[in-house]
Amino acid sequence: MTSPFNVRFVFKAALFLSVLLSSIDLSAQKEIDSLIHLLQSAKKDTFQLSILNQIAEKSTDDNLWPIYNKKMEQLALELMNSKNAKISRKAKMHFANSQINTGYLHNMNGVLDSSVVYYQRALDIMQELGDKIGMAAALNNIGYVFKSQGDILSALDCYHRSLKLYESMKDQKGIANSLNNLAIIYSRQGDTKTAINYNLRSIEIAKKLKDSLSLGISMNNLALLYHKRNKPEEALKNLREALVIQEKIGDLEGVANSYNNIGYVYEESNDIDKALENYLLAYRMSKNGSDKPVLVSTAINVGTLYLKKKNTTEAVKYAQEAFQLAKEIEYVNELADAADLMSQVYKLKNDYKNALEMHEYYIKLKDSALNESTRKAALQMKYQYAYEKKLVADSIKNNEAQKVKDAQIAAQESALKQEKTLKYVLFFGLALFIAISIYAYYRYRDTQRKNTIIARQKEIVDEKQKEIIDSITYAKRIQLALLKEEAHVSKHLPEHFVLFQPKDIVSGDFYWSLEKTEANTSNRYWYLTVADCTGHGVPGAFLTMLGTSFLNEINATPDLLSPNEILEQLRIRFIRDLNQSGRIGENKDGMDMSIFRLNLSTYELEWGGANHPLWLFKKNADQSIEFIEVKGDKSPIGYSDRIEPFSNFKFKLDKGDQLFLFTDGYADQFGGEKKKKFKRSQLKDLLLSIAEKPSLQQKQHLEKAFYDWKAGMEQVDDVCVIGIRI
Repeated sequence: MTSPFNVRFVFKAALFLSVLLSSIDLSAQKEIDSLIHLLQSAKKDTFQLSILNQIAEKSTDDNLWPIYNKKMEQLALELMNSKNAKISRKAKMHFANSQINTGYLHNMNGVLDSSVVYYQRALDIMQELGDKIGMAAALNNIGYVFKSQGDILSALDCYHRSLKLYESMKDQKGIANSLNNLAIIYSRQGDTKTAINYNLRSIEIAKKLKDSLSLGISMNNLALLYHKRNKPEEALKNLREALVIQEKIGDLEGVANSYNNIGYVYEESNDIDKALENYLLAYRMSKNGSDKPVLVSTAINVGTLYLKKKNTTEAVKYAQEAFQLAKEIEYVNELADAADLMSQVYKLKNDYKNALEMHEYYIKLKDSALNESTRKAALQMKYQYAYEKKLVADSIKNNEAQKVKDAQIAAQESALKQEKTLKYVLFFGLALFIAISIYAYYRYRDTQRKNTIIARQKEIVDEKQKEIIDSITYAKRIQLALLKEEAHVSKHLPEHFVLFQPKDIVSGDFYWSLEKTEANTSNRYWYLTVADCTGHGVPGAFLTMLGTSFLNEINATPDLLSPNEILEQLRIRFIRDLNQSGRIGENKDGMDMSIFRLNLSTYELEWGGANHPLWLFKKNADQSIEFIEVKGDKSPIGYSDRIEPFSNFKFKLDKGDQLFLFTDGYADQFGGEKKKKFKRSQLKDLLLSIAEKPSLQQKQHLEKAFYDWKAGMEQVDDVCVIGIRI
């Protein structure tokens, strides 16, 4: 039989209110219709965000609110980049709300790993904004997922952090929700006394706030705690009171939970008929709802009672439904109970092989969800939290008493000092002199000893530093060997320059070049790439070597690949070889890149970019220069939340046209009179001013401008700029 506890405090509402009801009255529906009508005429600003937020919050239609939640997410992403700080902050807040809602949707559908990703994304934004209410709500939801997965320690940590935040803000509703969730954890760990205390506090707050939804949930949980302590009449009393409250407010999921729990109490009292009657009521209501864990629980309970009544046909039907659904949503406790029921069904049918297999599966799941170390850690966290809270309260009281006591002691000491000052002056002076002399002697000896140790340590550090620098310098030679020389020997290549200036000894930027002849033709093509890897120095250098190796592998075939095809294959290799899947805490290593393929006969150019642009200077008939910027796709070479195909751009170049490929290092350098970034706009103006000069002079002008701008300041990033004149 499944645990009957009413686990319902998962937040969906965009402003982190409480769980939405399963039904909605006509007045609420009219309000939603009015909001949708108002949305059609609202401007695309924070006001429209507010309307979308209210629709997502107030609607209980699972086919409707996700649509408006997605619209809120998309609009918030656009407005987050606003230069207006207030608009940007509001947009971030609403984006976090949309992530909470999306996480809730995944959670209710049993996709727990995805829900944690969305909740964590919302938590990060709330921490950035300093929004304690949002942080507490996100932690509460993450704790719920951890609890469902059987990770009790992580669940307790999240719930306690959420409770502390609510208490710091004196948010009574949030405190009540957190107390209820903690009660569920401690009950499942066998600590019913602590669970009852948490539940009673939660009920008291809910009554003060007249929060019927929370009150019904907490009374349900308290009833089952009383039953655990062999008080069935007290349990049934609370359950019936909860049922009346939930039916009054239209909380259909709550009503299903209450029927389920009443059935549980009757079953434990061996009143099988009444138990089955209530379980079936709970099952029918859950079947029409969206709470899959509750549906699993009721299906298991119905199947268990049919098994007791020797009705194997019905027992098998409900057992199989419960097991398949529990496996789908991956809830550890529910899956364990479903496996136990399946084991009993197989045993009754004399299928001992499957019965044993399901029983072993049940034992394995139970061991992972509840073991002695987890129980002890839960108790330790509870006592630590209670001690910290009591310590703060006691310290305030003790400080006041200590102030009075200190004042009395100070008065007494002052009187004694006045009487004994003359008597002890001579003795104190002599003792002080002796003490200072002894201290100075030992201090001198200690200083000499420490100086000797420091000198030796400095020698060791200098030796190690020399070894490290020598190793990195050698790595630089390896890296440079992988890069094409600037004066690449080929009569086919156009005039060009390469400005390559690493921040450290080795670089996180790199360039790559390849000449290739098309099979069965005399057409020659030139590939050129400029890339910026994650980080700089040694970590960035490792990625440059990986990128160079991948580029050589990809182009080792006779096929002439287009730039976007090369970018796609690079991304696949990085995600595969760096084991990237988007999970929390995973590395985000990768690179941004600009790459072209130039037909050296016809000057037809194909280009693709990953977060990097291409600058093209076209020479017009009147000798004026037209500046063209082609922006790359907003996606890196590596894992990202939105992986879309890379674009491929085509151009026909003429004699005198110039191309420029570069990384962020030059434009991001701080300097000048105001110590600001150089910026791309200034780089564009500089390149336009030297467009008529030969490539070698262009490079010299760029180097001089860079060092003049930096003016002694530290270089902030690796620099790579390549110019080509057709």
